[in-house]
Amino acid sequence: MMNVNFSSNWHIVCSSFYFGRFTLLLDSGADATRVDDRQRTSFFIAAENGYDQVVKLLLDWDKERFAKLYPKVEYREAVRSYIKGRKTGSNDPSDAVPIVEIEGEAYTSPLVAAVKNGHEHVVEILLAEGADANSVNAADRGPLFYACENGHTSLAKRLVESEADVTHKDQDDSSPLSTAAAAGHFKVVQLLIQELFDSDSHTNKIRSSESFPIKAARIDDPDHLGRTPLWWAAVN
Repeated sequence: MMNVNFSSNWHIVCSSFYFGRFTLLLDSGADATRVDDRQRTSFFIAAENGYDQVVKLLLDWDKERFAKLYPKVEYREAVRSYIKGRKTGSNDPSDAVPIVEIEGEAYTSPLVAAVKNGHEHVVEILLAEGADANSVNAADRGPLFYACENGHTSLAKRLVESEADVTHKDQDDSSPLSTAAAAGHFKVVQLLIQELFDSDSHTNKIRSSESFPIKAARIDDPDHLGRTPLWWAAVN
């Protein structure tokens, strides 16, 4: 179980990006899996704020941690194995959780936090290490929703390339497409329509996977208010 430490300056140092002090803390044996009162690790805060150097430093720390725990397993494979176990409910509570998948409050992943704030370099690092492009928070929204909501076209494209599910619906029955249309982000809308029309094999691959249940969201599907992506496009 992760040890909560509310009084440590560990997260303050990360937020302020004092890289030298941060490195010193790590070298002194600080535990980077500790969380603050919002359930955020230092890695989460670094990802959320776009501190790519800290993200890389903590990834190196975590790779060393996992190499000691599971010497025959590559880090990316350990991350993917954890994600699969989380979705199938087969993870053991005593298993080590990769730092890239330790969620903050409201089940928000570091990847979601980075995407929300448009930190492309951090997103690329996380995806390269196997972070889950389909992780969802308490609102049943994954990284792609926030890329669509905030008009981050390049991030939306990168997430789609990483097999983010363009057909997933959140708790309000909104899809990434309706989210982009509601926010008036035409380029993202174009990207998603192209993906929906031209990548049937990709969608089928997602649908046949062992991931969480997916509710189909097509171009004319309404949200919980009966509003379709076309309706949102018309008012924007």
